[in-house]
Amino acid sequence: MPVACTFNVLSGTHGTQGADDSFKVNLVKNGVDTTLECTATSTLGATRTCLATTPTVSVAVGDFVALKILQASGTPFVRIGIGTRCN
Repeated sequence: MPVACTFNVLSGTHGTQGADDSFKVNLVKNGVDTTLECTATSTLGATRTCLATTPTVSVAVGDFVALKILQASGTPFVRIGIGTRCN
């Protein structure tokens, strides 16, 4: 990270065209999964959103941050969006 801040929002949106599906988005800090995560489950053709605001995750200058996406099935996503906020 170029600046120190605290992640306090993690959101995800996805839609499927095939079968029902779910996905989980997790914030990863320095190669270790944090507990800031959200899960969304969609039904055929529907778009679903997840939002997590707790717990917060503090990062320092030089920390490595990534987002990990885990999908329940092999059905391709039609749309996916992920957002974070770090203040």
